[in-house]
Amino acid sequence: MAEALFGSYNARFIDFQTVGERFVMRESAFKLLSEHNNALLLGPRGSGKTTLLKMLKIGAQIRASQKFHKIFKEIKYTPVYVGADRQFELLVRGITDGGESLPKLLEGLLHSLMAIRAQFALLDTLKEITDPATENVAAVSHQYVPMSRHQEQQFCILLNRSWRLDSDAQNVMELRAELWSRIQRINAAITDIRVNGSAAGQLDDSLNFDTLTSVGSFVDAFESSVERRTRMWCLCVDELEIMPENIQDYFYLSLRSTDQRLLLKLATSPYTPSFDIAEPGAAPMHGHDYTVINLTDRSRSESNRFVRQLVGKLLSAEELPTGATPELLLGRSPITDEGNAGEVNSAYKSPSGAHYKRFRELYNVDPAFRRYLDARDIDIERLNDMDERSRAASARKIIWPVALRLVYGSHQAFKFGGNVGFRSSSNKRTPPMYTGSDAVISMCEGNPRVTIGLFRDLIAAFRRNQNKRVPTHVQSQIVESAIDKFLSLLSAIPAPLNQPRGNTSVLELLQKIGDYIQARNFGTEFSPELIGTFVVDGNINGRLRRAIGQAVNQGAFVMVENAMGDASFGGLSGARLRLSYLLCPYFRLPLTVSGRVNLSTALSEAPNKLPSRPPTMEDLFGPLN
Repeated sequence: MAEALFGSYNARFIDFQTVGERFVMRESAFKLLSEHNNALLLGPRGSGKTTLLKMLKIGAQIRASQKFHKIFKEIKYTPVYVGADRQFELLVRGITDGGESLPKLLEGLLHSLMAIRAQFALLDTLKEITDPATENVAAVSHQYVPMSRHQEQQFCILLNRSWRLDSDAQNVMELRAELWSRIQRINAAITDIRVNGSAAGQLDDSLNFDTLTSVGSFVDAFESSVERRTRMWCLCVDELEIMPENIQDYFYLSLRSTDQRLLLKLATSPYTPSFDIAEPGAAPMHGHDYTVINLTDRSRSESNRFVRQLVGKLLSAEELPTGATPELLLGRSPITDEGNAGEVNSAYKSPSGAHYKRFRELYNVDPAFRRYLDARDIDIERLNDMDERSRAASARKIIWPVALRLVYGSHQAFKFGGNVGFRSSSNKRTPPMYTGSDAVISMCEGNPRVTIGLFRDLIAAFRRNQNKRVPTHVQSQIVESAIDKFLSLLSAIPAPLNQPRGNTSVLELLQKIGDYIQARNFGTEFSPELIGTFVVDGNINGRLRRAIGQAVNQGAFVMVENAMGDASFGGLSGARLRLSYLLCPYFRLPLTVSGRVNLSTALSEAPNKLPSRPPTMEDLFGPLN
């Protein structure tokens, strides 16, 4: 079910040439990634890490639009892309016995498999840079080097020795065949361990080797036989988070020091246990040993610009009318400060300005809001006359609190017997403030997979409506469906909450946070700063912190700042997190960064409303009309 949204596009399964043809540039992120230094590329599931890393490959750059060629020409190292999959996990799953020697034996075999993966990648890159077609493309022609048949033979002889291959391979094809033979032998050794509890006999030394040593010996052989000059190489390791932790640590710690002819660019999820346990003295330092490119840390304007470009490609592919834009599909959002100065100012103007009307409506029905304005001498009839600085301090900062309180506040009237009382709204439908181009684009947060999943459904709805704006209630249903799929994905992540009902998931964690938000933000007093960010304080135990880390990697939480306040990545202890903007409609939060509270406080003070079963769409958003 969740794959309908998050499996809508996955660059892992797309070849380099197609990635190049479809590439939409995240300009600042790609420029940082392509610089001549080590890099750590961070982002949750679907954020575009694999696409960016694959775009360093020569084969992808050849097929990309010429408007990107200037950037490609500046790349002076030779990129080697190393993908990942769950082969490591599948090979060792269920192997738990065997004494103290078995884990060490398995660790060696897993490192050898990683080295072989890198060796294949090196040979793939060799084929690219020695292909005469590379010389004919201006953007990558500087990567080309000719290799004669004799040079290839000499190169293979040297690699036979340095890689300890049991062959006399005379060409690259024969080298690849020998590497496949090695994989079969390693798989057989692991099967032997699985069946017998240990490897039969002593493992051949040729099955025990190191990734970076293999890369270094490849470079030596290349410089000795093919190109007699020093060339910089770059090992681009993708999806580090799905590799065994010892391999993750191996690459992460290698950022501090490695072969001077080699750069490392590692793509991984925002959270890894290494960030919480690495000793400061041993760990590499960002800004010194490597550059961090955090895809969840892009500016709002940059993320929105990227989403618009990506949606533009989707619209072009669907052959919609010329000039089709997100605004044509969805209209503008009820809450936005975008537009020219006149449009922004008119939103505060009596009697028809959008912000003014909301302020006036809440003022008329909510005594708490009246008390708030009166105590500060704020006259909503004169908001339009204020200068921008005064208006920002008094009115602009409460646009979202006012809009949300109108829908969810405790001033909602209800009748019981012959009396009238007040309570919070029980409405579960997504209100219009979360629809329109501005809100939907913000909820995408620059995540390509979420963007494609949402806008494909919205474009289909646009077509069904005879190429007219998608009605607001249909937009709400599509947003709700996306949230439902996201929550379904999160329900598979266990989270120890010490509840009587036993096993709980991240979904229950989020629901407790949501209950706290409702009670805290929409109580009897109007609050100009809603609570929507959470500090992972010292009362959060290690197991729960790891569960939260997995939720960060899925995109449910986004790190606002670490414990030191100097970065938006790293260990979770003391870090400040916010909920994904995609989840804000469900948790009744603004599409902005809001006030903070200790996570342990939110969990301990939340009403105990844990459900006895996973929620359905009707639970989440009420019955469909």
